[in-house]
Amino acid sequence: MSDSFLRCNPNFPSGWEHLQNRRRLPENLEPRDENRRKKEADFELERRAYHKVLERKRREARSDEGQRLGLDWQMIWERWEQEQRENQLRREQKRREEEVKIQQQKDEIRLWWENYHRKEDLEMGKYNPRPRVDSAGRAEIPRLTDPLKMFSDSEPFDAPLHCEACRAPLDPNVVIFACLHRVHYRCRIPMTSNYEPYGFDIGKCPLCPTINTSKDNPPRDDPPHDNPPRDDPPQDDPPQDDPPHEEPPHEMQQTKKKKLRDLYQ
Repeated sequence: MSDSFLRCNPNFPSGWEHLQNRRRLPENLEPRDENRRKKEADFELERRAYHKVLERKRREARSDEGQRLGLDWQMIWERWEQEQRENQLRREQKRREEEVKIQQQKDEIRLWWENYHRKEDLEMGKYNPRPRVDSAGRAEIPRLTDPLKMFSDSEPFDAPLHCEACRAPLDPNVVIFACLHRVHYRCRIPMTSNYEPYGFDIGKCPLCPTINTSKDNPPRDDPPHDNPPRDDPPQDDPPQDDPPHEEPPHEMQQTKKKKLRDLYQ
């Protein structure tokens, strides 16, 4: 009795057990045939051997090509490494140059703002304004009270540090007039009128008494006329009072229309 009959005949217990096992196990978990496993192993060995031979032939062909060009693989490898090192050095140099350029731009912007704030400090009357420093934090210009020595020659700034009226040090309440005199707010000449164009009483310069005084230039509520009135010569005969001329309603309306037309043309 053959083995296939035992597997397929349900009358034998071994066949029943085999069928039960086939029902329990999925297809991918069935035991493989030994001959098939051996064939796969032999094919894998042949494939590896074939690839080894193929790689050796390719290596020999590349070596032959290198020998034909007069170069060996060691020289080619060294030249490639040298190129990589040069490229790396070039990239590092370019990155350092970019960092230096960005740092210079930041220093220029920061120095510009420090110079701007230092000018503001001088205008507000501070004796020790913020010093200009470089990227390392070192002060480039010492703290001096002389405004001409406070800045470089390319950016002179001669703001006075004292009130030009009382010769006292300036404070934040400083007034700068059109004549460029800088005085304290308390040292100004108050204006006599209530006309305050800047929202507060800016007053007049105490050092220029003949300019902007109420005597020479009295305040006026109405704006000055562009065309001043002309002085007509006196007439010998006084004008006679003509009786009022009354126009008819129709002509009066036509005259009004003509005036409006001339006004909007």
